Amino acid sequence: MNSIIKISPNQLLLCFSFVVFFVSGCRKGDNIDFPKDENPIAMEMTDTVTVIASSYLLDSLPTSNTGSILLGQVDDPHFGKTRLSSYFQVGIPVLNNGTIPEDAVFDSLNLVLKYNKYVYGDTNEIQRFSAHQLTKRIKLIKVEQAVEPEERPIFVKEEALYSTSKFAYDPVPLGEISLSPKPFSSDSLAIPLKKSLGQEFFKMLINKDSRLNSNEDFLNYFKGLVLTTGNNGKSVIGFDAEKLKIVLYYNYKGADGFPKKGTVQFNLNDKQYQFNHIDADRNKTRLQALNYQSRELSAEATNKEFFVQAGTGIVTKLSLPGLTTFLQQPGIGVNDAELVIETESSSYKVFKAPQELNLFISNSSNTPTQVLTNADGKSIQMAKFQPGNDAGSKAKYVFSLGGYIDAIRKGKYKKTALMLSLPFDPLTKTVNRLHIANGESIRSIKIKIFYTKF
Repeated sequence: MNSIIKISPNQLLLCFSFVVFFVSGCRKGDNIDFPKDENPIAMEMTDTVTVIASSYLLDSLPTSNTGSILLGQVDDPHFGKTRLSSYFQVGIPVLNNGTIPEDAVFDSLNLVLKYNKYVYGDTNEIQRFSAHQLTKRIKLIKVEQAVEPEERPIFVKEEALYSTSKFAYDPVPLGEISLSPKPFSSDSLAIPLKKSLGQEFFKMLINKDSRLNSNEDFLNYFKGLVLTTGNNGKSVIGFDAEKLKIVLYYNYKGADGFPKKGTVQFNLNDKQYQFNHIDADRNKTRLQALNYQSRELSAEATNKEFFVQAGTGIVTKLSLPGLTTFLQQPGIGVNDAELVIETESSSYKVFKAPQELNLFISNSSNTPTQVLTNADGKSIQMAKFQPGNDAGSKAKYVFSLGGYIDAIRKGKYKKTALMLSLPFDPLTKTVNRLHIANGESIRSIKIKIFYTKF
């Protein structure tokens, strides 16, 4: 349906809005008064073009080589339970004192972690972390050569490990700790490990065991560790992977006759082999039917609610099926376009809204192969979070789609869609999320096209 509005012949700027799954009512004969000496022209507003939004689950994301260890669990009413564990290797030891004295006696063995100030959720709940010894070596997953580079997900560049990767480990823990996390503390977190393992390491050091001569030999003997999370806890905590270390402590008598303490460190071997595994349980949420066999849920299936979550790879897919037809209308010149995402302010909530979002451009197979750029065509476009206010203004993100629409007009981006997501860095090293609530009276996702009609 169309509505006719009479306006002056001067060049005009029209805000043309498409609303997700909602069709605005048509009004006929709306008039705007202008001076009588100006000849009116007609402008049409169409309601036949829609934005179709859905919730989509990407392929598992690469979580290796990020430099961030993520541990913990969050229980989110909209996304369900998300639990993280982390795998890594340590290399051959570094003796801080050069050599171990002949009278040295083993004392203890600790896994030491340094907070990196990342936290998501409520840290008031006690968390339980366990360290387990791997029984299989960590192996990188090669990039599938049969897939053309332009058909691969934009975030897959090299051999990696993913959020769904996992390796066999001994179910009996080497060490455990229960604590209230202090993510902004400068203190380190020390997990005591079994004395039997420490004594074995110590004996190897004293005997100059050949397995300590190279990382390859050592990794064939001690394949690595996985840190797992208990069933309780309401937060995900980040640690600096490159500052991770296993520290062996021993006692000896110094030259002055007084007791001394020495240390031997086993540092992270290679951060490319450190990755975070993510388990998601979406039962009893709008997303409970979303999985790797059923990747897309329509707006109707989620009660017109939309979702974005880093780590697990949930994005909001946006299709514009009638846009090409609209752009091909004669006498239409597009000046600019905006995508507006409205959401609730999260200032006082446990789960904060992301500070920035970006848009991937996906192909007909729903693979994100490009990212929306700024007008320069090079720098990635980021939509910053704009807080709402108590006067009723909603929080929002705003993207400029002028370049994307101009490319469509020129025949590019055929059979593509947009995918609302967190930017690359937080996408693979956080579990930050955004919940977009919709409803019959709320227009939370909309496109505004500013155009001139000649």
